[in-house]
Amino acid sequence: MAEKFVLKDGRVLKLRQVLASDYNAIQTYLDQLGKETIFTYQYPGRPHKSKEDFERAIQKSWWMVAWDGDKVAGFITAFWPEPDHPWIKHICRFGLHLLKAYHRQGLGQKLLTLLFDWSKDHQITRIEGSVNAENQAAIALYIKNGFILEGTRHHSTFINGRWYNEYYIGRIQE
Repeated sequence: MAEKFVLKDGRVLKLRQVLASDYNAIQTYLDQLGKETIFTYQYPGRPHKSKEDFERAIQKSWWMVAWDGDKVAGFITAFWPEPDHPWIKHICRFGLHLLKAYHRQGLGQKLLTLLFDWSKDHQITRIEGSVNAENQAAIALYIKNGFILEGTRHHSTFINGRWYNEYYIGRIQE
């Protein structure tokens, strides 16, 4: 089921769950993301996953993709690391990615809200992830939405000759 979302600047996007047929558009998006930011694990020239690996990944996770026409503007994904483990099946990990042209337009907030709704429907009570310690906009968005900075992963990435730290973040769903 698709849903329309109007950005603060008036652009209209379509939000829907990912499909296997989205493979090429997602790969094009990830290539662009890798060129725009160091705040994700995407990087210029990163090899693409095979279509089969992509299909397996989307079967084991939840994705909500924002479309601007036929181009991906961003997406949020979540997966259960241990869905059958009785002690930790209530935990999911998430990732949120937006192209720069869609920053500060309300899209990140909307995708997080959809994640929270999805997680409640699936008895997820803890949502966790990580964020580059220098990504102040993302940190502010996460804190605004109830995430807590739970710790620092020092020297987690080495980019262009420099070390970067990441914060572990978590949110408890009531």
